[in-house]
Amino acid sequence: MRCTCLLKDSKLSSERRFSPSKVSALLFSYFLPLSFFVFLFSAFFFGGNVLSSFQDELKQKFFSLQKIKNWQADFDEEIFEYSGPIKRREGRIIFSKPFNFKISYRGEEEVLSDGTLIYFVMKNKNKVYAKELKDEVSQNLLFELLRGSDKVFDFFIVKKVEEDVFELYPKKNVIKDVSLIRLYLNPVAFPIRKVEVIRGKFGVRLEIKNVSFKDERIDFSFDGFKIIREPEF
Repeated sequence: MRCTCLLKDSKLSSERRFSPSKVSALLFSYFLPLSFFVFLFSAFFFGGNVLSSFQDELKQKFFSLQKIKNWQADFDEEIFEYSGPIKRREGRIIFSKPFNFKISYRGEEEVLSDGTLIYFVMKNKNKVYAKELKDEVSQNLLFELLRGSDKVFDFFIVKKVEEDVFELYPKKNVIKDVSLIRLYLNPVAFPIRKVEVIRGKFGVRLEIKNVSFKDERIDFSFDGFKIIREPEF
């Protein structure tokens, strides 16, 4: 698997080779946890477009937050497989309309977006991977969710498995990185209590805690970091 990266100021870097294990780790660490947040963002923007028999119920769950401009939440994350948990860590999400967000893990990596680019910040390597959010629904559903597309819910089948628990299944040949998203909703306050994102035998479990609705500026400066643009994982 190859990745040709462009450096900041249009300077070409040398061609880099990513091992499958490194690529899988990067995708798993970022894209699976991120899929929960992009679904949540999309629900705020397009709650009325959830195409399932539970459309009205889901819309009501998210209705209270559709007019809120800013929110923040702490979360506990657990990466797991059938035999049990693999890794646990804590993080924080800051969201600001129209579409700025920052996901940070305590003392570790960060994921940011300004609505045009998404940045994967590798603090331990002083590197930032910057990727454009492109309009390619069938090829890149998670990034299309980040753009707030009104087409994205055409690609999910939504089922209610019990009270306040919903499962979202990507339709066939649409998305490769996620098999199932399971939502545990709150009857009051912040609508999401817990989310599980499954890919094959692996999964990420996120539990939301300590939600607030204050404004906090997101800093998109990366002084001292090497910027690598448009990596092809």
